[in-house]
Amino acid sequence: MSMTIDECAVARTPRPVPNIPENVISQFSMKGKVVAITGAADGIGYAVAEAIAEAGGNVALWYNTNDAAIEKGAKLSEKHGIRAKAYKVGVSDHENVKKTIAATVADFGQLDCFVANAGMGISKGIIDMEVEEYKKLMSVNGLFCSHRRGFFTFLHLLS
Repeated sequence: MSMTIDECAVARTPRPVPNIPENVISQFSMKGKVVAITGAADGIGYAVAEAIAEAGGNVALWYNTNDAAIEKGAKLSEKHGIRAKAYKVGVSDHENVKKTIAATVADFGQLDCFVANAGMGISKGIIDMEVEEYKKLMSVNGLFCSHRRGFFTFLHLLS
């Protein structure tokens, strides 16, 4: 919405300056924050978990089949002095997501950030997939498509 010339002539009081640390490294601190990361057992998800832990954040490593997340969480805890816990969860199941969010909040006391990293692939073109294959693919990768209900429940639980 544009302002009129008359509205532009009215002096506005400045907004307060946010309390931002002067040190750039301090601005990236995750100390005291809790971050849940899907697909956190390996690859990009685990790299995100490592970065959050290095920045002082506590991590909830969500995984589906790769239980290496359990041992990796313990190593992150020991190396960075943070809290880490692994949770087995299938992100395509609304009730499973809801229960895991509740468990994460119960274990850590809060949940500040969620990294939706889980993904799967089917080595076929989309027109070659069976309907059930497509639905499975979208139930994991299509957070805003078929998994909308779980995502909005997640947002509601955070508010």
